[in-house]
Amino acid sequence: MPTVTVTRRALPGRHAEMAAWVQAGQRLASGVSGLLGAGHVRPGPHSQDRHMLYRSADEPLGRVVSRSLPAGPPRRKQAVVIFLSFLPTNLAAQALLLPLIGGWPLVPRVLTLTAVLIPIVTYLVLPFVTRRLQWWLKGRRAPWGRRPGAGRV
Repeated sequence: MPTVTVTRRALPGRHAEMAAWVQAGQRLASGVSGLLGAGHVRPGPHSQDRHMLYRSADEPLGRVVSRSLPAGPPRRKQAVVIFLSFLPTNLAAQALLLPLIGGWPLVPRVLTLTAVLIPIVTYLVLPFVTRRLQWWLKGRRAPWGRRPGAGRV
């Protein structure tokens, strides 16, 4: 009788969402044939960790759990998206901030630019570029390369 354990850490203040996620996982698993039981464990009252346990009569549950996460895009494509996000942001920061901090010593200058650029790239530019290149990241044809009405019957 195989047992599958999945461990996740809840973000502070997001315990209700974690509890809902755990319950949804248990409901989803309940439809798998051969499931003997499912439950979850919180190691302590102040722990952020949750351990979900699924016990099955045979191997199908293990295969279902291992297939459940879709593979992300290849790292080379992720690297291109990061490059396309960071290059223009870095160029703009150099043009705008360097006149103000160009005389600073190297470490404080780089630290300041990094502290400014990381949140901008992470929360604004990278999501924007990722949305625009979703077709490429997922291996689909470019939106401008599709014929109108193609594939419809």
